[in-house]
Amino acid sequence: MAFRKKNGDTDPEESTGTDVQSAQKHLPADFNLSEQIRKDLESISEQTQGSAVERIRMSGRGFTTPDGTTGATIKGIIVDFATAYNHYPEAYDPDNPTPPNCFSMGKIISQLAPDPASPEPQSKLCIDCPKNQFESGVGKSKACKNTRIIALMQEGAIEESPIWILSVPPSSMKFFDTYVSSTLRGRHGITPICVVTELYMDDKFDFAAPRFKMERKLSDEELSFYFSRKAEAEGLLLQKPIVVSA
Repeated sequence: MAFRKKNGDTDPEESTGTDVQSAQKHLPADFNLSEQIRKDLESISEQTQGSAVERIRMSGRGFTTPDGTTGATIKGIIVDFATAYNHYPEAYDPDNPTPPNCFSMGKIISQLAPDPASPEPQSKLCIDCPKNQFESGVGKSKACKNTRIIALMQEGAIEESPIWILSVPPSSMKFFDTYVSSTLRGRHGITPICVVTELYMDDKFDFAAPRFKMERKLSDEELSFYFSRKAEAEGLLLQKPIVVSA
């Protein structure tokens, strides 16, 4: 449908320059376009719920990827990882899961603190929280569930390939940390994004107990590609859980 030009109307192409100049008069004198775009980018995470998170499910038998593929092992590139703490007010019920009443996530463990969206913050800093100490939960466990969350991409991924999220259970965190700190950083002087990692289950247990093994180093070309997806991976890792305010 076309719009008719009324008598006295100016052609849109003729008025563009004037309209822009008029609009600019309403901007503050110190307006900086680049700075404003940067601020808008930072606020996007607060204005949206982010991309859909596709999670890898685990059991004592192995892994199930979001596309339905199952296997005893899985190989991929750990593009990024972070730490998540979640405290639940009631014991976990698989038939009626409840959201956490206090949660935090981030990369620097010593700086983790309850997220402002937590309905019932348990402490100012997670490291000092009584619920985040061993023996505060069942037996010797912590009342607050600690996990490392991994952003994983398949080997040989392309631009359209998804980033999958996997949560390392509390009992497997020490194996992941040893793999990252001792094997990769200490022995090879590299980080997880630099290699193909094989994930497998410890068959001594009938529950999910993932372990980690370096398969090979990536070429410079491969590494550049996976680095190009790192910002996207971080955004997925740091998405907040859905909570219900008190």
